[in-house]
Amino acid sequence: MSNKLHFGVVVMLAALMAVGCTDIAPEQRSSCRLDKDLMLYSTEFAEIYGLPIDEATDLPEGLLAIRGYWTEFVHAKGRPYLQMQLYLDDTVSIPFPHREGTLAYYESQVRSGFEYFPAKRTLRVDPEAQHNEFHNRILLHNASQGTNTEIVSRYKRALAPGVTAVEFSTVFTPPYDIYLYVGDKPKTGNIYPLFFSVSSGEDISNNVADFHVLSIPDQFGPLLDNDCP
Repeated sequence: MSNKLHFGVVVMLAALMAVGCTDIAPEQRSSCRLDKDLMLYSTEFAEIYGLPIDEATDLPEGLLAIRGYWTEFVHAKGRPYLQMQLYLDDTVSIPFPHREGTLAYYESQVRSGFEYFPAKRTLRVDPEAQHNEFHNRILLHNASQGTNTEIVSRYKRALAPGVTAVEFSTVFTPPYDIYLYVGDKPKTGNIYPLFFSVSSGEDISNNVADFHVLSIPDQFGPLLDNDCP
């Protein structure tokens, strides 16, 4: 099946937002959250994958599409985790060391991978190499939720020509700002001076040079909230 048809199936936002989860028993809340899945995409992304142009929306510079969905681990049923996927254009150049990478334990999720683009399982046996590959690359900030660093759980360069996909798990609910580290020395801890500046509300201009900043649209908030509506 072509990429166009695959993505055509994914982006049925009206149907997703109409999922009814009110007045349900606690044991059903897990499946309710697992029904929550939203993707927003730009006109450029629509042209790449043949999606309806009239459903495209304006997104921050460098962001072609964004998807949020809930999943759970095979051995931890009933505890869904919120996953966020960023589809970036080639102006956001994150120097990942490989063409693609996946943290080993993310393969135990009930559903995972970029929508209709299953990532090849990649196991890195060198702990230090894994740290450089997946850590110290994402910082989130929200005025009410605070500041946090997240681990890249999966990435794929050249998902399509000019498209890089990055996935991470978070407890934060949008809207929030994402600071993506685009430097080539994640191990040096460049993210931590920015972390403390953002957390304290200080001027971040001296610490943000190696970061690309994205603001996640607030449309994601109601749909991806931890509780069912």
